[in-house]
Amino acid sequence: MTENYLVRILTDELTSFTDLPFWQIQTKVCDAVHRAMRQTDGLDEFINALQNRIVRFSYKKTDGSVREAIGTMKPSVLSTLSAKMQSGQKRRSTGCIVYFDLEREDWRCFRPENFLSIL
Repeated sequence: MTENYLVRILTDELTSFTDLPFWQIQTKVCDAVHRAMRQTDGLDEFINALQNRIVRFSYKKTDGSVREAIGTMKPSVLSTLSAKMQSGQKRRSTGCIVYFDLEREDWRCFRPENFLSIL
């Protein structure tokens, strides 16, 4: 789905819920879609990096604090971990990004919307 198509669909849907003129709704929707697409691109880059190397990154925790982590999902790194670490419970939270935290030596996860940056 292209950005323009998404903007048209959202604008048409939102027009019936507000008294704003069509062009103002379209401008707001367009800005929101562009922001979301930029964030999605950054998130895709991060997930790709996490699957292919060790990554230093930050995200916002549920309590609002910022966490800096060093983690990976790279199979060759995970296969070198001790059997004890491999047997640990890998978190399978729906809609979360799961990674192995190399500093804490444990599985961690966070919601995609809380991703901040690759450091």
